[in-house]
Amino acid sequence: MEELWLEEGRSPLYQGLLQIAVGLYHFQGDNLGGAVKLMEAGLEKLSAYPHSCLGINLELLRVESGNYLRKLKQYDEAPFSFYPIQVLIIDSELERQVQMLKLAASE
Repeated sequence: MEELWLEEGRSPLYQGLLQIAVGLYHFQGDNLGGAVKLMEAGLEKLSAYPHSCLGINLELLRVESGNYLRKLKQYDEAPFSFYPIQVLIIDSELERQVQMLKLAASE
């Protein structure tokens, strides 16, 4: 995803998506501080964009990421296991491409 961000001229939209993903990666690697920092930065960047963008439901991603961030900030009092955030694809062509990639990866 970092390559796409660079190709797109360091777009804040792609940077925000990347920061959310890397925040989850940091949490998975037990780096709670890094996870919180990156998820906060990612959510801030994504706040400037419409509800749907790039063929995904960006509003749902922001809501789920915000909920995850709240849980991360309360982790010491209420620990939880890593779980992925759902990215809801709303563009049929993008969905078709994702399915083709999944098929190719499973072969």
